Amino acid sequence: MVPWRALEALIEPRYPRSGRRGRPPIGLSTMLRIHFLRQWYGYSDPAMEDALYEVESMRRFEGAYWCARAYRRGAHGDGDGRQCGGRDGSGEFAAR
Repeated sequence: MVPWRALEALIEPRYPRSGRRGRPPIGLSTMLRIHFLRQWYGYSDPAMEDALYEVESMRRFEGAYWCARAYRRGAHGDGDGRQCGGRDGSGEFAAR
């Protein structure tokens, strides 16, 4: 079991916030889960991005951000991309 909330609380004060130059940051929870996936599977940045587009179970673990991107890219692999529901178990598909 990973103590997600405790880890997020430790990282949050140092995590970049929107309103600065460049792209807005991806949510802390999403990035933390992606980081753990990279460590567990030994993926490079490009390999992790590909896996998030191609592997539904990784998108489900990560949450809604990559689900929506994969749907737009057409790489969801589940017919219509609507099985990617959020981590809260609601089953609601991320806004496109």
